[in-house]
Amino acid sequence: DHEIEIALYRSVQEALHNVAKHSRAKNFVIRFGIEDGLAVLRVEDDGVGFSGKGTSRSRSFGLLGMRERIAALGGTVRIRSRKGTGTRITVMLPLPASTARHASRTDLLAGAGGFSSKYEGALEAQTNLSPANTHNVHQVHSS
Repeated sequence: DHEIEIALYRSVQEALHNVAKHSRAKNFVIRFGIEDGLAVLRVEDDGVGFSGKGTSRSRSFGLLGMRERIAALGGTVRIRSRKGTGTRITVMLPLPASTARHASRTDLLAGAGGFSSKYEGALEAQTNLSPANTHNVHQVHSS
């Protein structure tokens, strides 16, 4: 479904924007898979993290937009972050029945069975992740 693809793309885009602009992370990981009829996307970083009180306006508006976009398609967004521990954003979107029937269960943490992609990258502080600055991409793994 094209709407799901766009929503997942925009979610990755917003998450990586926040990693580059706010997190001061050295590393991030993107994981995608199919689990129990859901498209599951996880973006994690090893940055400074944040508390709900400490989010900047630009970050909170971006995350709010992500939540609204995903909710409009029947999905959910979970954000786990604490100061000093990095951030994990998990997006879950229900797949159309025809897609879900053909998709195998993927354990995103163990990488067992089905389809799972893992993308890892390293960042320096103030890195711009625009397409013109893709030299920061280091590895792509598929299992």
